[in-house]
Amino acid sequence: FSKRNIGIVAGALIIIAAFLVLSNMNNSLKTPALIEEEETAALVEADQNIYEVSSNLRIVSIPYDYENVSEGETPINTSTIILENTADGTKVPLVTLKEKNKYLKVHKVNPTLKLVYYSIEQDGIGGYGVLIGSSNLHSVNYETLKIQDFFKSTPAFSYINFFDISSDGNLFTLWKFDNRIKKTELIVHNIRTGEEIVLPTDTKAGFTISGRTVFSPDNAHIVYSSMVSDPEAEKEQISVFTLATKK
Repeated sequence: FSKRNIGIVAGALIIIAAFLVLSNMNNSLKTPALIEEEETAALVEADQNIYEVSSNLRIVSIPYDYENVSEGETPINTSTIILENTADGTKVPLVTLKEKNKYLKVHKVNPTLKLVYYSIEQDGIGGYGVLIGSSNLHSVNYETLKIQDFFKSTPAFSYINFFDISSDGNLFTLWKFDNRIKKTELIVHNIRTGEEIVLPTDTKAGFTISGRTVFSPDNAHIVYSSMVSDPEAEKEQISVFTLATKK
């Protein structure tokens, strides 16, 4: 190295060292309470789900906010869905759930209809656990705050695991479980007419599990997947269903 290069390197090292010293001093000046508050804020921010609905409005979903309880007790979770105005900082609670082992899950936000679709889910269930019990679906209008309930299970049928909702809010794709014969089918449910269409799968080839549906922008077609349930020979098949021809 030339003397000039050595000088540049030495200068850079001095700047880095000074930055580290200042950072350590800044942290050392923070009280434990302040550090804990910052860490908590970071955790809360990371656990938020944000859905932008306009240039200054967004839906903020906070599924988990557990209270501190005594050892051995089940903590109560406060789950909230909030409308936030990023321009003036105002926050309007849309839905609040305060229960043990349950949380609010946002499925879709429709800015055209001003609707947030959500369900109340059991905490700690994963994998094929979605087949346990029946689910539920609700919507809240983030302007009027009106809540609407969808799908009520009966002794014969349970509606579970919602996948997608058409942009006009009329069509829902979800599993329908027949409690009598223990069979699950992927269906399209028309909320206005009550009509239900079963999306076909190649059951002879072993494609017995369906899901992950997506409506086309014009709501004329549905793209969906079906899977072989054998963990040792997993396969996936993508299909397109046309609602007009029902094929």
